[in-house]
Amino acid sequence: MTKNTRNVEALKRAVLEQKIKALLRARKADESHQASVIPVVDRRAPLPLSFAQQRLWFLSQLDPAASLAYHIPATLHLKGALNYQALADAFNQLIARQESLRTRFIMVEGKPRQHIDPPDTGFVLARHDLRHLSETARSQRIAALHEEDRKTPFDLSNDRLIRGALLQLGDEEHMLLLTQHHIISDGWSIGVLVRELSHLYEVACGKHSYPLNALPVQYADYASWQQRHFQEGGLAKELDFWKQYLQDAPALLTLPTDRPRPNVQSFTGNNVPLRLSEPLVASLKALSQRHGATLFMTLLAGWSIVLSRLSGQHDLVIGSPVANRSHQQLEGVIGFFVNTLALRVNLADCPTISHLLAHVRQQTLAAYEHQTLPFDKVVEAMQPARSLSHSPLFQVMLALNNTPAEQLALAGVSLSFMEQHHHCAHFDLTLALAETSAVLTGDLEYASDLFDHATAERLVGYFIKVLTEMANDEHQSPHALPMLSSAEYQQLVVSFNTTQAALPHEHLLHRLFEAQVARTPDAVAVVCEDIVLSYAALNRRANRLAHRLLALGVRPDDRVAVCLPRSADAIVAMLGILKAGGAYVPLDPAYPAGRLDYMLADAAPVALVTQRALAQKPDTALPVILTDAEPEDGAAEHNPEAQGLTPAHLAYVIYTSGSTGKPRGVMVEHRNVSQFILNNQAADLSAQDSIAHCASIAFDASTWEIWSALLNGARLCIITPSALQDPQQLRDALLREKVSAMWLTVGLFNEYLEVLKPVFGQLRYLLTGGDVLDPVKISHLQQSAQQPERLINGYGPTETTTFVTTYTIDSAVSRNRSIPIGKPIANTQIYLLDKHGLPVPQGICGEIHIAGESVARGYRSRAGLFRPCGSMAGHHACQC
Repeated sequence: MTKNTRNVEALKRAVLEQKIKALLRARKADESHQASVIPVVDRRAPLPLSFAQQRLWFLSQLDPAASLAYHIPATLHLKGALNYQALADAFNQLIARQESLRTRFIMVEGKPRQHIDPPDTGFVLARHDLRHLSETARSQRIAALHEEDRKTPFDLSNDRLIRGALLQLGDEEHMLLLTQHHIISDGWSIGVLVRELSHLYEVACGKHSYPLNALPVQYADYASWQQRHFQEGGLAKELDFWKQYLQDAPALLTLPTDRPRPNVQSFTGNNVPLRLSEPLVASLKALSQRHGATLFMTLLAGWSIVLSRLSGQHDLVIGSPVANRSHQQLEGVIGFFVNTLALRVNLADCPTISHLLAHVRQQTLAAYEHQTLPFDKVVEAMQPARSLSHSPLFQVMLALNNTPAEQLALAGVSLSFMEQHHHCAHFDLTLALAETSAVLTGDLEYASDLFDHATAERLVGYFIKVLTEMANDEHQSPHALPMLSSAEYQQLVVSFNTTQAALPHEHLLHRLFEAQVARTPDAVAVVCEDIVLSYAALNRRANRLAHRLLALGVRPDDRVAVCLPRSADAIVAMLGILKAGGAYVPLDPAYPAGRLDYMLADAAPVALVTQRALAQKPDTALPVILTDAEPEDGAAEHNPEAQGLTPAHLAYVIYTSGSTGKPRGVMVEHRNVSQFILNNQAADLSAQDSIAHCASIAFDASTWEIWSALLNGARLCIITPSALQDPQQLRDALLREKVSAMWLTVGLFNEYLEVLKPVFGQLRYLLTGGDVLDPVKISHLQQSAQQPERLINGYGPTETTTFVTTYTIDSAVSRNRSIPIGKPIANTQIYLLDKHGLPVPQGICGEIHIAGESVARGYRSRAGLFRPCGSMAGHHACQC
């Protein structure tokens, strides 16, 4: 580091120190002023609730079961000669001293009010002697007592809102279970409770006699002052600040979840432990110092990066708790003081980590300067759309406790907090950390309604990875900073894409068909109503057409248009064009004339194959071959030989729907189709199968239907357009032909589900796709007595060969958010990438990039639109 750099860094630190000192001076002056204006109120008058208490009281009335989420449990491990009576006396004295611990909430003239019981009401400390139990039985009993306590609600109007139980594990070993309702306590208060309990225990044991200092005020005084202070406009400036600070902030952080968000939060939760190593913490502190930030600010920046990358949102609001004990007199008072700040972070204009840290520092300092306004009043002022499904303003929290841990002890007894297992979650995610020695430890609490445990574990990993990358290079972009561990990167990029399979020795489709003709010449190849063609007959008809096309001069990669309905003639035409070395361009005669004209102009075919009735529909001057013309005498019927034809030549050009603009002609080669059909792992078809042909010849699902049948020696059962439009006719045709495999679009599946159930019961394979599947409908079919042996979801854009991923649906899925599209098929790779070309984590939305043998050559006359696969460059790939 140069001298000038060191001077700049020193100046930054000096400026920060001056600002912090100014804040501290202002806070002390404010404390001095505020301390004199909190009077002790008359306990005979109605005692109002604080704003925070009002919120919890309202929630308990709205849903009493949800009140369980606001229990504050604490478990302490005690070792040494414990005096039970002294402990009980200490609790009684503590209850008498702290009014919050003997406060109930009752209705007075239609409003909730605090009711403080007399100081001598006492405290019942339950006692359980577990010394006689075996170790296993003791553990089970402890777990049962924990569970019983967790599930026992407080009655806010009648119960003492603190309860405790002492479990004796050995002669000098105990466990103390304490539970308070959040409406009378908070995290700071737990420390006060244990500290004062320790002192009072020593007094009860006769170890010393000096009493605790009298409390100048109690929580009821603070609540009354807060209400009056707000009503008198004492917090108007804070209110104005928060309105501006949160103006137009997003109301919901749309994280990808494992399950849909329920209409009403259950507050059920769990947690994943977290530890930041000493070297990492040291690096983060150094990074913080270089940028005049606190460790909390740096952690907030890292957490913001993770949340932004997962949600795709740049503008975030993250909650963070503050002790909110600005008055010195309140430091020793037990009560619900904690406030929550809604910290706003916008990563949109932060090109580097350094810029982000500066932004987070500015936003955090501004929020801290206005922390006295109760969060409930912030919500009230912002008026967000309220929902029982999530908390208002923010759904994710970050908390850092960097207060040095106190050494806790009772007279002659060591005391330590035991780790608590979370069973509830107030927010979608809460990241809570504490500084212990030179490391940070804590946990990620998550809502079980939304996230699986494995997902929460991955989130912890992303957070640690992001912090590590931030510390290593502060000049990186937060939007492109690596988040995946080496193991997860290897899994997503390599392991999930290990799909290598042997390619067919012969890639030319018509040659594969001719080999099948040689094996089973008399087997039925095509059935279409009254028309039945054997493999040999189909081959002869296709050969006649092929020789005519060769006479026209058709060469490899030449396109020949086919304008025919789904029919035996269409199959003859496609096969004949391939035999001549050309590529067929399927045109659905039901298309509008304008679309047909555009496709003909774009594909630039050298000929058109159609029927007499359709010959004038595409207005073209191309040579026209009519499939329903009388065959020429002596027409050649032997297999032709197209010169120079290779598997890399075109098999067909098929057009996209044009939903995103003009239709694009996708050029698919022989090798694409042959490897797709012969390496089809989803459906193991054979000569015994009967495959339905329901798709338009201009829809790429027809590729699977036609060539799965003809290259495997199966029967292709052509469903006429009129039969497909009538569900009863369709059912009868499929049953009559004993169809064993078929493809249905999601639309037809949903529409014909009930009518086609008898057909589904005879199927070996039912493939569906082309849209998002409804888990409820899929589950309905699975629960039926008539269902296919295998139900497969297939996905693939037109730019590939029919589908590139498959998912076999083999269990009930009605509770799932969606049906997966599955894993890549043989010799195909799937990458989900962000806009920077980086693989996205599991469960995160990204753009699908497809590589491998399934990817088509490109677009006809638009090759530049096939983009390389980002960081996966080097693969023949398309981006969808």
